Amino acid sequence: KIGIPDDASVFTGVWPASPISELARVCMNMRDSILNLIRWSLVVACLVALSDTSRSQDPSTRDFFETKIRPVLIEHCYPCHSGQSDEISGSLRVDSRESLRRGGDSGPAVNEGDPSGSLLMSAIRYETYEMPPSGKLPAQVIDDFEAWIHAGAVDPREGGSENMDSITEIDWDSARAFWAFRSRKIENPSAPAIPANLKGSYPTTGFLDDHLNWRLMKSEIQPNPPAKPEVQLRRLCYDLTGLPPTIEMQDEWLADPSDLRWKQLVNQLLASPAFGEHWARHWMDVARYADSNGSDFNATFHEAWRYRDYLIRSFNMDQSLQHMIRQQIAGDLLPYSDDQERYDNVVATTFLMLGPKMLSERDKEKLKLDVIDEQIDTVGRAFLGLTLGCARCHDHKFDPIPTEDYYALAGIFQSTQTLNGESQKYVSTWNRVDLPATDEERQAIKNHQHEVKRLETQIKDTESSLKKLKETLTPSISGIVLDDADAEKSGSWTSSTYFEHFIGKGYVHDDAKNKGDAKIEYMTQLPVTGRYEVRVSHSPGANRAANVPVKLTTSTGDVEIIWDQRKISIEPMWHSLGVYDLASDQPTRLTISNNGTSGYVIADAVQFIPQDGAEASLQTDQEAEKQLEVKSRQEHLSELKSQLKRLKKDAPNPLPVAMAPSDRSKKAISDSHLHIRGEVRNLGPVIPRGFLTVLKPNEPYSLDTETSGRAELAEWLTDANHPLVSRVFVNRVWMHFFGEGIVRTVDNFGKQGEKPSHPELLDHLAKDFVESGWHLKPLIRKLVLSRAYRRSSSRQSDAMLRDPENRLLWRANRRRLSAESIRDSMIACSGYLDSTARVKPMSGRGVLVSSNNADSSAKMNETTESCRSIYLPVVRGYLSDFLLALDMADPDLLVGKRPTTNVPSQALALINSEEVNQWAAQTTSRLLDEVMSLDSRVEKVTRLLLQRYPREQEILLAREFFREREEDLDAWNQYISAVYASSPFRFLD
Repeated sequence: KIGIPDDASVFTGVWPASPISELARVCMNMRDSILNLIRWSLVVACLVALSDTSRSQDPSTRDFFETKIRPVLIEHCYPCHSGQSDEISGSLRVDSRESLRRGGDSGPAVNEGDPSGSLLMSAIRYETYEMPPSGKLPAQVIDDFEAWIHAGAVDPREGGSENMDSITEIDWDSARAFWAFRSRKIENPSAPAIPANLKGSYPTTGFLDDHLNWRLMKSEIQPNPPAKPEVQLRRLCYDLTGLPPTIEMQDEWLADPSDLRWKQLVNQLLASPAFGEHWARHWMDVARYADSNGSDFNATFHEAWRYRDYLIRSFNMDQSLQHMIRQQIAGDLLPYSDDQERYDNVVATTFLMLGPKMLSERDKEKLKLDVIDEQIDTVGRAFLGLTLGCARCHDHKFDPIPTEDYYALAGIFQSTQTLNGESQKYVSTWNRVDLPATDEERQAIKNHQHEVKRLETQIKDTESSLKKLKETLTPSISGIVLDDADAEKSGSWTSSTYFEHFIGKGYVHDDAKNKGDAKIEYMTQLPVTGRYEVRVSHSPGANRAANVPVKLTTSTGDVEIIWDQRKISIEPMWHSLGVYDLASDQPTRLTISNNGTSGYVIADAVQFIPQDGAEASLQTDQEAEKQLEVKSRQEHLSELKSQLKRLKKDAPNPLPVAMAPSDRSKKAISDSHLHIRGEVRNLGPVIPRGFLTVLKPNEPYSLDTETSGRAELAEWLTDANHPLVSRVFVNRVWMHFFGEGIVRTVDNFGKQGEKPSHPELLDHLAKDFVESGWHLKPLIRKLVLSRAYRRSSSRQSDAMLRDPENRLLWRANRRRLSAESIRDSMIACSGYLDSTARVKPMSGRGVLVSSNNADSSAKMNETTESCRSIYLPVVRGYLSDFLLALDMADPDLLVGKRPTTNVPSQALALINSEEVNQWAAQTTSRLLDEVMSLDSRVEKVTRLLLQRYPREQEILLAREFFREREEDLDAWNQYISAVYASSPFRFLD
C-alpha cells in the first residue's frame, strides 16, 4: 500500500551501501511485522463478524430489527408514512413502535406473532395493497419481515411519538365553542351608545349603523360622508337589478335626493322583474349552474333552464329562503297544494344534479360515490360554509367533522337516485322526473302517438305486400330479361348479394381489380324485329366506375356505349342505355367489360323492352296489371311515409320533465359503509344516516327508514335554531352590497376561514332574518337604507393608516361590475335590451352539446343576442371568451365570491370585441338620431353610460377628439367604445 516491493533487491542490489540501504532493511523488517499484524487482525475480525452475524440472524433481537427491518422502513415506507411526509397516506405512520401497531384507516399494521393477520405483511406481499408502489420488495426482505413479526415484532424505538402529531378524540364541548358553531344569542345584542357630543359625526339609521359606528369611534376613525347622489343611485340600481338607472330615473332622483325618495326607489327596484334576474344569477354561481355536463362526456342539460327560471320567479316573489332550501334539497318529497307548487318543488331539486360528472366512468360504483361526494361538498359549502368533502378519506384536518359524519350524510344521498340508465353503452345519464301537465297536453300526446303507430303499421303492411307482389313478377312482364347467371363470363368476376336490389340470385362485380381482364356477354334471339329500349340493372354508388364500355349488336351494326354506373335513371336499379333497332333474324349481343375503367364494375341483368305498340309487346294482360299494381302500391307507400314525416315534424310538445333526483325504492334505502381512505371497495363499518355531530340539535331528528332522509336533512338545515345556515346566507348578501363579507371567506366558516369582523352584527342580522320569515327583500331593504351603504368610497389618510383594509367600513368599497352587468349595460345603453325571458336555450342540441351541429362551437358561446345575460346558455367547454375575460363564474365550481381582476386585457376585450363594437354602433345611431350640439351629445353619452353629468375636463377632451368630425360615425363608435373600456364604466364607486 505504501510502495514497498516484495523483492528487496531493488534496495540491496541496485543501490550502494548507504544510509538509504539501512533504511531499506528497517523497512523490510517493519513490513513483515505489519503483514503479520494484519493477518491476525483479519482472523479476529472474521470471528467477531461471525459471532455478530449469528446474533443478527435471530429475529427476536434488536440487532435484527436495526439491520433487517428499520433500513427497509426508512427507505421504502417513511416517504409516505412518517413525520417527514407532506401528507400521511392512509393515516398510517410507521416511524414509531406505537404508530405501527396502532395502524391507520385500515386498522393495526402489525399483530405481534401473527404475520398472516398483519396488514403490513399482506401489503408487502401485494396481497391486499401493493406496498411499496414503486415495486415489490425482494423475497428475502419479505421473509425477514415475516420472521420478525412471528418472533414478536421487536421494535426498540422508544417514546412512541417521535415526529408524531398529537392524535386525540374530538372534544365536542370545545368544538361547539367555536364561533361558527355557537347558537345565536337569544336576545338581540345592543350596540353601545355613541356619546351625545359625537352623534353628529356618526349618523345612524338603527342597529346596523350603531354597531359599525361604535367600532369606528373606538378606533378613532371618522366615517366618510354620503356619496354624491348620482353615485348612490348608480350603486343602488346595479346592486338590486344589475342594470343602470335610466336618464328619467336620474332626473327624478337628482330633483329630490331625500331619504323618503330613497326608500321609494328601493321599493321600486325591489319590485322590478330585473331584481329576480340579477339575484338569481348570484345563487346560480353557488349552485354551479350550467346547461351541459362538461367533463368527459359533455351531455346536454336540456331541462336545466327550468331551475334558472324557478330561481328568478322565487326571488321576485320573495319566496322564503327556508322554503327554497327545503325545495332544493327535498322538493320531490314535500307536500303540495296545486300543480304549480308541485312543479316548483321538483324543479328546485335540479340543484343537486347540476355538478359535472364523469358519465363515461366504467366503474359505476366509483361514479356513484363521486356524485355523492360532489353533492355533499356542495350542500356543505352552499348552506353551511363548511368543506365537508375533506372528510371523505379521513377525519377533517381542521374542523370537527369526523369521517363518520361524512358517511352519515352519504347514506342519505346513496339512497337518492341521481343517475339512472345510460344514454349510450357505458355512458350513464341522470334521473328525470315527470312534471305536472294538463289533460289537454296529455290527450294531444296520446292522440299523436296513436296516429304515429297507425301510420307505421300501414307502412309496414304496405311494404310487406309490395315485397310479396314483386316476388310474383317474372322477367317477361317487361320485355326480355337476361340475368348474369345466363351470360358468358371471362376473366375474374365475384358473385354477390350484398345490395338489396338485383335480378335472379345475385349479381357479379370485378372487385375493382384486374382491369381489362373481365368481360361478360349477354346473347338472345329476339322474336320480333323492331325498336327496343335497352336497360341494364345494377346498384349505384360513389365507388362505381363512371366509364364502363358496353358493345351492343343492332340491325345496322355494333354500337359502342359508355355506361356511368355511379347513378341510375329508373328506380330502383335500372339504367336505360337508349332505344335501338334490333333484328329477330340474327343474335342480339350486349357485352360489358372493365377495360380502362376505374372503380367497381357491376353486371346483373339486361332488359330489352319493345317500343312498337301492344302487338309487339311481350307482356300478358295479367302481367301488365301486376306492374300497374306495383306502381300504385309504391306511390301509396311514398305518400304514407310523407304523412308520417309531417306528423312527426308537427308533434305536440313532449310532456315536461325535470332533471331531478328521486328516492330509491324502499328496498334500496340503506345506510352507507364507511369507505376507508375513500376507496370504493375498502369497506369499514356501516354508518347510520344522520347529520353533523357538532351541529346536532338538542332533540335529534329521526330518519324515516323507508325514505332517503333528504326531507329530514332539509328540515334540519332550515331549523330556526340552526347556528350556521342563516349566518352563511346573510353573509353572502352582505358581501354583494359591501364588497366583502362580514366573514370574508364566504364559503368557509371553519377554522381555516376568516373570523367575522363584526360577529355581533352578523348574529343580529341572521336572527332578524329568521324571525322575519327568511325573506330576502326585507334584509336587503335594511342594508341599503343604512348610512354605511350610502357612504362615499374616497380615501382618508388617517383612516387608511388605522384600517387600511377597510374592515370597519368607514368608506364604501369600490367594486367591479359583474361580467353580466357590463354586457347588459352596453345593450341597455344601445336601446336594444330585450327583457323577454328565453326558454329552452339548448333546444335542437343532441345528447352531446355538439351532436349534429356543425356550427356548435361557433354559436355555443355567442353573446350577440339582445337578451339579458342570465338567459344565455352556459355550456361547459364553450364559455364566452368575452365574459370569461370579465371574470364570469366557473360553472364547474361552487363560486360564492367571484375572483375580481383588473388587467389590461379586459379593456382590450371591451375595445376590440365585435359585440362591443356592434353595441357602440347602435348607441351611436341612437345618439345621432337627435340633432344636438357636440356638448349635448357628450352629456347624453356620459349620462347613458356613466349615469352622471360630464366633468369639464371630459368635455374639453371630447371637443379635441371630435374636432372637424362631429358627424363621423366611426369617431363616435370609437369614443363610446373607449367609455365602455374605462374604469368609471366598469366600476361602482
